[in-house]
Amino acid sequence: MQLIETIMVRHGVMLVGSTGTGKTKVYETLRKALMQLHKEGVENYQYKPIQLFKLNPKSVTMNDLYGYVNVLTNEWSDGIVAKTVRDAVAEVTDNKRWMMFDGPVDAIWIENLNTVLDDNKMLCLSNGQRIKLPQTFLMLFEVNDLNQASPATVSRCGMVFIDSNQLGWEPVVETWSYFFKEKNLELTEEQILQNTLPLASQITNVIARFKDLFADQYSFLRKECREIIPSSDVNLCQSFLNLFTVMFGSLCEFHGGREKVEKLEKPDLDLNMNLILIFSFIWSVAGNLYDGMPQNSRQKYSQLLKQKILKVNF
Repeated sequence: MQLIETIMVRHGVMLVGSTGTGKTKVYETLRKALMQLHKEGVENYQYKPIQLFKLNPKSVTMNDLYGYVNVLTNEWSDGIVAKTVRDAVAEVTDNKRWMMFDGPVDAIWIENLNTVLDDNKMLCLSNGQRIKLPQTFLMLFEVNDLNQASPATVSRCGMVFIDSNQLGWEPVVETWSYFFKEKNLELTEEQILQNTLPLASQITNVIARFKDLFADQYSFLRKECREIIPSSDVNLCQSFLNLFTVMFGSLCEFHGGREKVEKLEKPDLDLNMNLILIFSFIWSVAGNLYDGMPQNSRQKYSQLLKQKILKVNF
């Protein structure tokens, strides 16, 4: 709701928030909703088909981004932004076009967009050409922070800040659990909701145990341990889920297929799933911890984790 309200008053909008907060899903969900309303015949200026163009501005050179003059032939070649804007100007329908810049904002590349983001809506190219943006064109920026953005840029854009505490890591785990059962276990929605099949029940138990482990030791990880690379909660959870998925595939391959895993006796199935859980948890959540002196975080966390595992009685 904040995003659509900002879009209605600005043609340049920044989604600001750390990795894993849901910035991408916010604009994708809004885009699908607007297109669905158009499909249902609801009359509104915002409810139109939306074509999305997405790029990382730091992955290409300035010449590729905006355009350049060939020094040998003196011919102008449009960059990605110039080409996209020209196509939007040539569009005869009132369909919307969104251009998403998914990457860090700094003065090196975004200062050239200041004339685009202000009320003039004019893209000024280095060959002297000026292209006015149509009303149907929207520029979106998905950024982690605004540390390198100039006041001129910030003042020209609408801001939507997404706090990492709003979503958290638990919805990521729940979503993974549902789609894992649907794709890897080949269950129907009804079977997923019933949760009575052995493997489906085991996955539910794994998620519950992971939540218990992670939530109980999160404060210790952040306060008492030192990470090699700074990470977010969602990043640690996603690493665990990815590793667990791979290890589950290896388990199925070792036993000769998922069908044979399902037929294992309950104690054997419990043992296999718990071993995968512990291995995945250690090398995802704790694998990023610093193991050097003077603060050996891995050793400290190892002692805590062993006590927790013995206490829970895996």
